[in-house]
Amino acid sequence: MTLLIVRSSDERINSIEAGRESNRKVKEVEEGDVVVFSWDESVPFDVMNAVAYDEQEEALFYYGFPEDEANLDASDVGWHEQ
Repeated sequence: MTLLIVRSSDERINSIEAGRESNRKVKEVEEGDVVVFSWDESVPFDVMNAVAYDEQEEALFYYGFPEDEANLDASDVGWHEQ
């Protein structure tokens, strides 16, 4: 089982999408909302491809490693601006 629990802290975020390509889930959110994604399987964060979108469905943030850094470790995993 995999859980992804997200608290939206940016008023621009309208929805969050996450999951394997074959099992994507989308949740609408407002600032301050807590949303829970769950799957009955193991979904590693690097396959989850979690993305936060604005009202125009433009990606604002992604969940994972920062794209522009080397020598990363697990503490670098998080939400990063697109």
